[in-house]
Amino acid sequence: MISVQEYSEREAVQPLKVEGIQQSQFRKLAISFPVDIKEQLQIKKMLNELIIKINNKLSYLNKLSEIKKGLMQDLLIGKVKVIDCNIKGAD
Repeated sequence: MISVQEYSEREAVQPLKVEGIQQSQFRKLAISFPVDIKEQLQIKKMLNELIIKINNKLSYLNKLSEIKKGLMQDLLIGKVKVIDCNIKGAD
């Protein structure tokens, strides 16, 4: 693992611009990352797959929320009747 400063000096990388952090402060940060590009690409692939899974779950959650809103509206206007479900043993 190498520091950001070592990497940027070695690879002549253009500095990142982040609001609220000065370059001198950023260079002092100890950020570790693998030197091997294959390992970096593997990590990138795994993170991208996780992002896709998270987005799919959020999309599914949003769809369920919309279905719930529709069902609640149906109950509110009386389109769907609420049935009394007395369950024995619940007393």
